[in-house]
Amino acid sequence: WFECVSMMVILLNCVTLGMYQPCDDMDCLNDRCKILQVFDDFIFIFFAMEMVLKMVALGIFGKKCYLGDTWNRLDFFIVMAGMVEYSLDLQNINLSAIRTVRVLRPLKAINRVPSMRILVNLLLDTLPMLGNVLLLCFFVFFIFGIIGVQLWAGLLRNRCFMEENFTIQGDILLPHYYQPEEDDEMPFICSLSGDNGIMGCHEIPPLKERGHECCLDKDDYYYYNSVRQEFNVSGMCVNWNQYYNVCRTGNANPHKGAINFDNIGYAWIVIFQVITLEGWVEIMYYVMDAHSFYNFIYFILLIIVGSFFMINLCLVVIATQFSETKQREHQLMQEQRARYLSSSTVASYTEPGDCYEEIFQYVCHIVRKAKRRTLSLYNSLQDRRQGRMEPGSAKLGVNGKGQRHYRHCRKHNSLKYTPHALVQPIAVTLTSDPNNCPRCHRVQREAARRLSILDSADSDQEEGGAGEEQGEGRRGSEGAADLEKEEEEGEEGGWLRLCGDLWREVRVKLRGIVDSKYFNRGIMIAILVNTISMGIEHHEQPEELTNILEISNVVFTSMFALEMILKLTAFGLFDYLRNPYNIFDSIIVIISIWEIIGQSDGGLSVLRTFRLLRVLKLVRFMPALRRQLVVLMKTMDNVATFCMLLMLFIFIF
Repeated sequence: WFECVSMMVILLNCVTLGMYQPCDDMDCLNDRCKILQVFDDFIFIFFAMEMVLKMVALGIFGKKCYLGDTWNRLDFFIVMAGMVEYSLDLQNINLSAIRTVRVLRPLKAINRVPSMRILVNLLLDTLPMLGNVLLLCFFVFFIFGIIGVQLWAGLLRNRCFMEENFTIQGDILLPHYYQPEEDDEMPFICSLSGDNGIMGCHEIPPLKERGHECCLDKDDYYYYNSVRQEFNVSGMCVNWNQYYNVCRTGNANPHKGAINFDNIGYAWIVIFQVITLEGWVEIMYYVMDAHSFYNFIYFILLIIVGSFFMINLCLVVIATQFSETKQREHQLMQEQRARYLSSSTVASYTEPGDCYEEIFQYVCHIVRKAKRRTLSLYNSLQDRRQGRMEPGSAKLGVNGKGQRHYRHCRKHNSLKYTPHALVQPIAVTLTSDPNNCPRCHRVQREAARRLSILDSADSDQEEGGAGEEQGEGRRGSEGAADLEKEEEEGEEGGWLRLCGDLWREVRVKLRGIVDSKYFNRGIMIAILVNTISMGIEHHEQPEELTNILEISNVVFTSMFALEMILKLTAFGLFDYLRNPYNIFDSIIVIISIWEIIGQSDGGLSVLRTFRLLRVLKLVRFMPALRRQLVVLMKTMDNVATFCMLLMLFIFIF
């Protein structure tokens, strides 16, 4: 609970840090900022008390003490930085660099989440091996940077200028060099006379006005300017771009000076942008325009070596270290499990399955337990009712014993039944076999009834008189009626057993059908045809095609629903739900039926999208694809841990 409370405080601190607004909360005059400040003071006090408690409990210095752990040293640094911040606030000294240390507080969450801590330790374990890879990367990038500086230093500054003796009469202001109308993002870089670049100043396109190319020279400008103003003739403008015909080195590099090979530092920036595979094509075009067409070889080699090889080499190192760490952790878990089994009194220990299997087995256990309890309660109620229906059975001890035997026979399906509780050995043999219970029931009731008839006959013979014959006749008729009733019950039980056997045979036949390869192939073909029918649908399709597709959708939905019903009948509810693929199939069938019903009412068009999930039913028929999906699902826990760590670092930055 101590770690849970600490984790909650860390999450609260993340919320309060995220609500901080620098523009509004610098002077902290509003109520929201004051409330956040109170929370921040409480969080700092909690962290300080936690540090003091751990120091008292563990000691301060030493291998097993507080400062012996790296994560505790991080906590200590954060608390000390908070103390420095509060002491500066008391002195009215505002040092914003100290305030930024509080954003490291969410790092305390790493030590509280074991899986995240293991992942961070893994990444720290990879640092020595990654250091060698990064050293190799530095060496390779240094070579590529030197090549870039030697070949292209200053070339990305090339621009097309006007001639030095070029003069313009009038008040016209023109830029010093040619620049496309867009902006600095796409400059026109030309090739010097000594280089073999693609672009030259003669490649500059004519100037355009109102969508029309200008066709006049500077000498015609003053004569035709009045004509254009008077008649508004298109194209009557001077093409000033034709005078930018001298290529020489200027002062500006592309992208506000960020992209160039003027020194090794800027070359590394360009190399890093190239290996990120983002925006490298424009840089390659700049160099090809200024120097040579064959400069693309440099960039292709840089991408192959830097992006494809070096970056993936880092991933290989991390994956190798990860597998070694996982193997070490797995071996440690096996040793702990073996030690637990050696000290445990549990005789049979099974390896735990996946989460769904464990939950399903627990739910089945609960349902079976409730079923047994319900049957036991029903049997006890039946026993009480039977006891009220036969009040004469209390006269004889033998009859009472038979009643007890009957109760134990009715409880043969209860797990709490103990045969040694019975007195007669014959009762144990009867109740140990469940098939003997109905017969035992009938024999014992008939014997008790005959004993009661004989007992009543003996008492009536002692009384004598004319009423003797009438009493015997009445009792004889009652006994005959009871015997007929017993025969009817026996016939009814026989019919029930016959129906049960027939139902079991039907289920066995159905199970053979749904498990056959022909049935599965038929379902797979239906899924493929359904996928093709969904792919045929397009915009503005004919009405006949729409009707055919809707009818085919109803047909395929009926087929999949029939498959679900057959499997439910063959396997039963629990065996059907034991397979997760069956649950997925049933969800798709239910959504499809719901979509058909909703479509008839004129709504629920969103559910049409779920038809695409039928394609995933093919996974169960393709073992290789199913294995890939299983592996993918089993990596989700590691991916989730990594995403948590990634979000934590994104939040801090």
